[in-house]
Amino acid sequence: MKRLIFIILFIVGAASSSYGQTLTLRPNADGDLTNLTRSSGSFNYEMVYEASADDDATYVYNTTSATDLYNIPDHTTETDVIDFILVYIRAKGESGPPPAADADIDIKTGGTIYSANLAIGSGGSWETGSFQWNTNPKTGEAWTWGNIDSLQIGCDVNSASGGEGRITQVYVEVNYTVVAPDPRGIVPIYDNKIIPVYDGKLTPIYNP
Repeated sequence: MKRLIFIILFIVGAASSSYGQTLTLRPNADGDLTNLTRSSGSFNYEMVYEASADDDATYVYNTTSATDLYNIPDHTTETDVIDFILVYIRAKGESGPPPAADADIDIKTGGTIYSANLAIGSGGSWETGSFQWNTNPKTGEAWTWGNIDSLQIGCDVNSASGGEGRITQVYVEVNYTVVAPDPRGIVPIYDNKIIPVYDGKLTPIYNP
């Protein structure tokens, strides 16, 4: 019986290729802090986990300064090196002078909360803002997938004199680089005979 099998051939000059990938993770449970008030429903994270922002339909809010944190799902099959994470929130605050409010981005990693003070939504209309952490601020080293699995993402309202701040969406993008092996390193064998392997110019690079 004729059989088709594959072996790996190391070709001199063959190179790997790489490309960027993004894993988007949205809240799936309340985290360690739920100090903001929800507009409806039973859980704060349900107010901010939608893929398409619904603005004034569902949101968390407060008229004093307060913080929410949310858990996110674990990663699945990803194993490649993480380049950075990018946390997004969409917020609206009352415009100043007082009463005024805006919102900031928070994460919790390694038991410590870190904030990016961006005053998102300070103009009185819905605004999407983001902050990029290139490394884990707790360790000062590159993010690991274990760090991502234990990460909490969140937001806080900054309020002056009773101004109301709202947040309708929170999520994180994990950006990583996939390294793919050169496909020319895979050589098919059919019935014990090596089949020619071609490069992108249809030129035989191995032909017994």
